[in-house]
This record gives sequence, structure tokens and C-alpha cells, in this order.
Amino acid sequence: MNTVTVRASSVYDILIEKGSLAHCGAYAKRCISPGCKAAIITDDTVASLYLDCVRSSFEQEGFTVSSFVFPHGEDSKCEKTLFEVYDFLAESTITRSDFIVALGGGVVGDLAGFAAATYQRGIAFMQIPTTFLAAIDSSVGGKTAINIPAGKNLVGAFYQPFLVVCDTDTFDTLPEETFADGVAEMIKYGLIASDTLFERIEQGNIRPDIDDIVTQCVSIKRDVVEQDEHDTGLRMILNYGHTFGHAIEKATNHRITHGHAVALGMVLIARLGERMGLHSSELTHRIEQCIASYGLPIEYEGDLPALSDGMVHDKKRFGSSIRLIFVKTPGKAEIFPIEVSELVRLLGETSHSMEYAVHGALHGSVTAPTSKSDLHRLMIAAALCPTQKTVISPYTMNEDIRATAGVMEAAGAKFEFSDTSITITGIDLSTPQQDFVADCHESGATLRFLVPVLSALGCRCTFIGQGKLPQRPMTPLIEEMEAHGISFSAPKLPFSVSGVLRAGTYTFPGNISSQYITGLLMALPLLSQDSEIHLTSALESCGYVNMTLSVLKRFRIRIDLMSPTCWHIPGGQSYTSPTLLRAEGDWSNAAFWLVAGALSGTVKTEGLDFGSLQGDRAICDILKEMGAEIKIEGNSVTVSKSELHAVTVDACQIPDLIPVVATAASFAKGTTHIINAGRLRLKESDRLSAVADSLKALGAIVEEGPDSLTITGQPQLLGGTVDSYNDHRMAMSMAVASLRCKQPVRIVNPSCVKKSYPTFFEEFKRLGGAVDVIDLGESH
Repeated sequence: MNTVTVRASSVYDILIEKGSLAHCGAYAKRCISPGCKAAIITDDTVASLYLDCVRSSFEQEGFTVSSFVFPHGEDSKCEKTLFEVYDFLAESTITRSDFIVALGGGVVGDLAGFAAATYQRGIAFMQIPTTFLAAIDSSVGGKTAINIPAGKNLVGAFYQPFLVVCDTDTFDTLPEETFADGVAEMIKYGLIASDTLFERIEQGNIRPDIDDIVTQCVSIKRDVVEQDEHDTGLRMILNYGHTFGHAIEKATNHRITHGHAVALGMVLIARLGERMGLHSSELTHRIEQCIASYGLPIEYEGDLPALSDGMVHDKKRFGSSIRLIFVKTPGKAEIFPIEVSELVRLLGETSHSMEYAVHGALHGSVTAPTSKSDLHRLMIAAALCPTQKTVISPYTMNEDIRATAGVMEAAGAKFEFSDTSITITGIDLSTPQQDFVADCHESGATLRFLVPVLSALGCRCTFIGQGKLPQRPMTPLIEEMEAHGISFSAPKLPFSVSGVLRAGTYTFPGNISSQYITGLLMALPLLSQDSEIHLTSALESCGYVNMTLSVLKRFRIRIDLMSPTCWHIPGGQSYTSPTLLRAEGDWSNAAFWLVAGALSGTVKTEGLDFGSLQGDRAICDILKEMGAEIKIEGNSVTVSKSELHAVTVDACQIPDLIPVVATAASFAKGTTHIINAGRLRLKESDRLSAVADSLKALGAIVEEGPDSLTITGQPQLLGGTVDSYNDHRMAMSMAVASLRCKQPVRIVNPSCVKKSYPTFFEEFKRLGGAVDVIDLGESH
């Protein structure tokens, strides 16, 4: 016999032994006075198999036995059955000196346990689980409940049994589907708490070791329950897969059983965790493979966004957020709060797979969206003006801007969005927020700007991200910040930061991301002492740093340029709001329309500032050099269809332009050389490979080097299907390429343009292009 002792609000044993059902009365006699009454509560399926054996065992030990049998199934775990149990207990004259025996699976244990917790304000009860699922889950830990129409287990109590007796022989009478319900919970335990258990499960054929596996599972649950009996913290990890699982049960009216729903829940949360950058695709694959190997489902055929209705009523919801459990590596689970609205959004994005078939020619005028780069900087600076209000107008909302606003709101700023402006109330810097989640979504700027800024404020928080963001480099910044007082819980996302950033000298090579420099330039003025930033070589993408310096100057922050590679940052400064600000038009996104005009028609792009410090303003010079017909009037640029010729383009300062410049080069006479482009491999996708592969898929002649592209132009390409690589600039570039293709270009996952330019395809259509939506159905 294996024995696991639980020391919670009461102390009790879990006895695990084949054949123990015949001795359950004797085991109960050790814990409770003989001669009292035992009220056995079970369902009709279990009663036909084990009721006589259990009744006999208790009667042999001198207990007076009565029994109540109800119809099996989740539908019986309800108020109606509960009150029938109360009536039975009263009619059987059960008193506080007597006890209830829950004989059966999870439904029986939950219902009988709740009846015991509430009848006569609480009487003793004993659990005899007869399913694998109940043995390792519901019979241990003291959770009891019934379901109500609004949700599963919403009415219940924490109430510990005085004894649990598990006869693993009962598992032999279970249908394979019912046994598999327990397998799902077993997999859960391995994933959240024991890599060795998970590895054993992956090997298959667990039945020869079933007693030891049950013991391992209940020991894991025992350890958690002893630390958090009432489910306010650590115990939530036991709900891994259950938030989705319970919603699936409700959505299918329990046609999908609990264990099968939890299996689906673990797959869905793994896929969501991968999307959020919490773990690798390899872990998702292992989880899916393990679950499928036991005959459990890994594909949910229902509507994913519709599950959010069930999650709204989940017990793990706190206010407007819900606490989801993620596994980053087998054996380690973490609790992450997420806004219900954000969860709904993520489910909506992953529920359907779309392609756009695009083609045609463009003519007309378009207004450039506001600069994402400028808006990031203005919003952060405004949020750092202590309790002051700043109005920014106009603005273009996109996913990256939403990410920055969300993190700064979590840190204590207030954002109000109207149709034309953003009103920002700055953080009270004397009491910065603590212990919050900073969700950067897929925005590298949000992450790299705000890690230093929030560290300068002394915020303790956890940064998370999605897509490829966790793979994008952070090491140089992390190492320098660790040398200046900040602790990071991990070398890449997700990580927690703590401590207060210290002033001093920060040293980097010049080929690192300019976003590191921007983040520090915005953070270091907040410190009490002076700091310096030194580069050991010339800075790439220096235009973005110049943008930062310009924004800081508008907020009365002084930065002294000591040399092209050294900045002196006086400490003790305060951000002062200019009150009203205007964001620049975005040259990076305007470039798509300028190239579209050169390839297909006449396109006028308005809202551009020729005095801008944005490096991507260079698109005009590049197109001129290629022979494009360009007309500049005031704040607009008009480009007409032209015969282009090859040029050499240095990507060092303009990496974001390269996808659309390469597109133009595909139709330029001669051979274009794009050089110094190695940093494109560290963007939302490996853009160097993505550009080469996508253009070649359309029929272009492209050679990819380690940090270069060589493109031999042709008058026209064939067309075909290309992947967006979940990269907004790739999707837009391929739409522009379609303008000179014989056949339409099908773009997989075009919705990624929401990252920077949500209305891009609407504008494409308005200018005369064709956009045919191809719904591929639900994706998993």
C-alpha cells in the first residue's frame, strides 16, 4: 500500500492499493467512531459495480449503512440533486456524529462533498474514488461544488475529507474514454510540476506503474494544497488547461467530458503561450504529441472566440482580468494575469486563417498614417510628465501603439483615445505601480524603450511578449542594466525586473539596436546623478536616435552630445509637458505607396514632413536614383509609373525600407545590390530570408548573402502564394509586388498589418487595387 498524508486544515491519509475496496470499512474504522451511520452517495453506474462490496465492508465493521443513488453524468451535479441528497440525509436521520461516503468519480465526489460541507453546517465524509480522474484530482484537496447555469463549480466549499481510499483495480472496469479523462489530468501534473513524470508519460503504457503514478500525482497535489489550501495563489497552477477546458465543457453542454476538455485546454493554452512568446514551438509540439498518443483530442472544432463567454464566469477571474496558467518548460508552471478583453482579441486572431488575393493598379491620393516611431516616443515622454496632461493629435492606432499605451497604463499613466487625439495623464512618479504585467505584444520598441524607463522608476514588473519578440536580442541591454542595479529573472522574455536603475557609464557597440539607446536616453534623465552612453563604433539607424533627442527636447529634457558616439545625460531632470503635440506622418509606411506609384500608376501621398528626422525619408532619394518620376509639393509626394533601373542600396541606416525597396528592385532594369543588411535577420521575421524567398516565389531573380541581397530586375513577375511571416512589412511589400505580376498574389496571414498599419488593405482597395478575401476556416 502507498500512503500519502495531507496536512491541510485537517490531516488525512490517501491510501492507494489494489483490492482496497473490500477493506474500506476497516480503514474508516481507524478514523471514526464505530457504530455510527455511513451514508453512501453514488451514481447508478458505480452502484451496479461496487455498492454491494462497499456496503458489506462497512457493515462488517459495525456501521449502519444507507445509500443514495442518482443518475450518472455531469447534469446531476446540480442544485436539484443536491437537495435530493439533503432530503435523503434527513430521512436517514444522519447527524453530525455520522459521515458521508462519496463512492464514484468526480461528479459524485464534488456533489457528496458539498452536501457534507453544508448539511447541518458540516459532517464528516470519506472519498472512495473509482475513476483514474477522481483518484488523482477531485478526491484530493477538499474542493467541493455543484454547477449552476452560469458556469461550472461556481457554488461550492473547501472541505477536506477524513480519509481517501483509492483501489486502482476499479480503473480496469472503466471505458477507455473514461480512463483517458484521468490521463489528461496525469499529463497536467507532469507538465506543471515534474519533468520526470512527464517524460515517463511520454513513454506510453502507464498501466503497469499505475499505483506509483497515482501516488506521484496525489503527492504533487498534496504539496500544492498544503501551501495554498484555499486557491488564492500557488494552487491555481492545478488549473492548467482548465480555464479553456471548463469553457469547452459549457460550450458543448458537456458532450465533451472533463478530461477530454482539459486535454484540449492544455493544447489551446500551449498554442496561446507560444504565440505570446512564453515558450517554444517545440514544447507545444511535445504537448500535442503526448496528448494525442493517448487518444485524447488536440483540435477543438468549435468557435474559439465563443469560449470567452464561458471564461468570463471562470472562478479565476479577478475584476477585468483572468489568471491563466502557462507552462514554460515541463515541470514549471507560472500564473499570468491577462485582461479578458485581450484574451478575447487573441482568440479572435487565432480562430480563422485568412489569405488575401491582391492585384491591380493604383491611382489616387492617400494620407500617410502617423509615425509609429514618433508616436511611441511622444506617448512615453507624455506619460513621464508627473500628473500633467498632454494631447497628441492626430494619431493612427495600431498594435504596437496599443502595446505601449497598455504598458504605460499598467505603470500608472492614463490614456484617453478619441477619434482624432490621445489625452495622456502622466504617472505620479512618487508612487509608481508595482507587481504588474507589461505585455509588449510583438512590439520591439515597447519592450526596449520601457525596460529601462520602468527600471528607472523602480517598478517591479514582468515583461511578456508574443510572436518572435522573445527571440529578438536583448542581451547587450540586459547586461548593461544588470551592471547598473537591475535584476532580471531570465535572459529573454518572459522575465521579471526588480531594483532601481543606477546612474553611470553605459557602453555598447555601435551595431546594436538604436532602441536600446532610445530607452536609456529616456530613462537616465530621471535618475538623481549624471550618466553617459558610449558607443565603441558608429551607430547604425542613427536617425531614430536623433528622433528621440528631438522629442526629449520638446519635453525640456537636456541631452549633451559629446561626440557622434557619446551622450552625456544630466540627472535630476523632470519631463515637462508641451500640452499639445502633433505626431509626424510615417515615412516608413508611406514608402509602400511611393513604390506602388512607381510600379503601377500615379499615387500622391500626403501628410509627410520633409524636415523629419526619420531615416526612412531616404525612400525619396532611392526612388529618384532608380529613375522614378517624383513630384514634391508642400507636405505631399506624388510618384508616377516609371522605368526603373538598378542601384546599390546601403541598408545600414534604413533596415525597415528594405522589403519594399527590394520589391521595386525586382522590376528595375539591371542588377540591384542591397548591402549591410544583416540586421534584417533580427526583425519580426528573418526579413533577409523572407524577402528573398517571397520574391523568388513570385518569380523574381534574387540571391541572398549573409548580409546582402542581389536582385536582377524583370519587367513583370508571375505571381503566386507568399507567406507574410507574420511580419507587417512583408505583407505590405508583397501587396505592392502584386501590382506588376501576371497573376494575383495570395498573401497568407495578411492581418499582421495591424501591427503598424491596420487600414493598409482598405487604402489599397480605395486606390483601385483588388483584394479578394479567402477564408480558410478555423486554424489551430
